[in-house]
Amino acid sequence: MEFSFVSFKCSAVDIYSCNAYYLKMNDISGLLIFSAFVLLFLELFITSNGVFAGIGILSFLIGSFLLYYAAPVMPHMFLHVILPAFTVLSVLVAVLIVLGYKSQKKKLKMGRYILVGEIGVCREPIKQDKAGQIEINGELWSAYSDFDIKVGEKVKIVKQDTLKLTVKPLKRSK
Repeated sequence: MEFSFVSFKCSAVDIYSCNAYYLKMNDISGLLIFSAFVLLFLELFITSNGVFAGIGILSFLIGSFLLYYAAPVMPHMFLHVILPAFTVLSVLVAVLIVLGYKSQKKKLKMGRYILVGEIGVCREPIKQDKAGQIEINGELWSAYSDFDIKVGEKVKIVKQDTLKLTVKPLKRSK
């Protein structure tokens, strides 16, 4: 899909460079600026990993250059409407790309063995022969231990077997 937009832009620039008499420079710059808005809008809904955004920004810059080249004085609408709108849209897309990248780099919060090594608090006493409950990240879990653990004591998860957690008490600092 990206290649069709690239070829569209290349065709628009080729038409201008061949001095086609039926398209003016203003028309080509308008097409490039319009396609830049479309690409930035598509970036919000289609996962292209920033390709649409990059091509859109490049298209906007080329279209702006051609528009300025055609008329050395920028049109009133361009300076007061199109440029601010494009800047806001570009910043929005850039922020969304950065947030998406950061969310992919975060530590997993679900999945198998994700709780091993976490610290929790005992909410129901744990005996060697009887399970109790511990709280981890606001959730209550059934826990077993080789030690007797009292309510309020901090514990560390050493093993996770589906919904069964094996814990050990943390050493108390004296």
